[in-house]
Amino acid sequence: MSNALARNRLGPFAIGSAIASSVAPLTVITLVVPLALAATGLIGFPIAIGAVAAILMIYAVGYLAMARHIPNAGAFYAYVAHGIGRPWGVGTSWGALLTYCSFQLCCYGAFGAAIGAPLLSTWVGFDVPWYVPAFLAWILVGVLGANEIKLSGYVLVFLVIAETVLVVLYSVAIMLAPGFVFSGAAMSVSDLSGPMLGVFIVLGATSFAGVEQSVVYIEESKDPKRTIPVATYVTIATIGAVYMLASWVQISAAGPQPIDRASAEGADLFFNEAAAELGQTAVTVGKILLGTGLIAALLAFHNAITRYTFALGREGVLPRVFGRTTIKGAPRNASLAQTALAFVVLTAYAIAGWDPSSNCSTGAAPPAASASCFSTP
Repeated sequence: MSNALARNRLGPFAIGSAIASSVAPLTVITLVVPLALAATGLIGFPIAIGAVAAILMIYAVGYLAMARHIPNAGAFYAYVAHGIGRPWGVGTSWGALLTYCSFQLCCYGAFGAAIGAPLLSTWVGFDVPWYVPAFLAWILVGVLGANEIKLSGYVLVFLVIAETVLVVLYSVAIMLAPGFVFSGAAMSVSDLSGPMLGVFIVLGATSFAGVEQSVVYIEESKDPKRTIPVATYVTIATIGAVYMLASWVQISAAGPQPIDRASAEGADLFFNEAAAELGQTAVTVGKILLGTGLIAALLAFHNAITRYTFALGREGVLPRVFGRTTIKGAPRNASLAQTALAFVVLTAYAIAGWDPSSNCSTGAAPPAASASCFSTP
């Protein structure tokens, strides 16, 4: 056993893939974009995404400067502790862990109820409970998370490339449809004002949730002073560009009443638009990759949580057993702790008969709650 993470394991592409996986590009395009339109009554989501990406680029300058001087997998904890004191750092770490855990557990529910169970039920011919695919994802994430980071890196690279390529290909197919015209209103800065601006920006920021995770891999990266900045800046720019294009295409193809279509079709809007040009197989393929994208997000958040837990264990904030690694530098104890937490939550929901989309007993959820439950990637 050791108390050091594996060195010189991850390059810019691997770390960028981990960031992009937690951001979950296909999830944002299919779930967040229609939700943003329906919730705000505005169609300027592409310009809001551009504004958020620009803000994050500025934010990253100072954030990465701290990472360069304090190369610690504890990230926010380490920076705050060095800046204004350890008690503040500990409080910040609990906030980060709670946020990442919430995102990961949300992804388990989303994968099981919205993607896994419907697809499996269609394929096998009978209803499959949501917790069956959720637990299958839990096993996969647990096994990958407990092993050397390079294995998870390969999986994340493959999955994030697949979903990003699909977003681009579907967007191009929709653009090539006869009569397609880009909507000028969707890129109007006038939507960046008014009472719904806050909701718009929050949803835009949610679309980038996880971009700050690059620094948690700093101890495992190759040439940290170069790798981490390259991975962060390139990922923000690339994902921002994909979001702007795909959301603009989706809104433009929705016709003269995109808000009405977003409210009525929800997560199916983007797939339905692609299916009009590529056939109904596009919907099935899209939903499969939406599911694998959520698995990638689960793994990315699991890895980030594990490294936070490891750093806090090494510092003595958490039991020091979490600050130990295997011979190959994998923080296995911290990983198993997160896997156990996810198991407890999934088991509690399954036994209680709760619907993960609404946090109440199955069948008792109001339609609005079920429709909005998977709004985060």
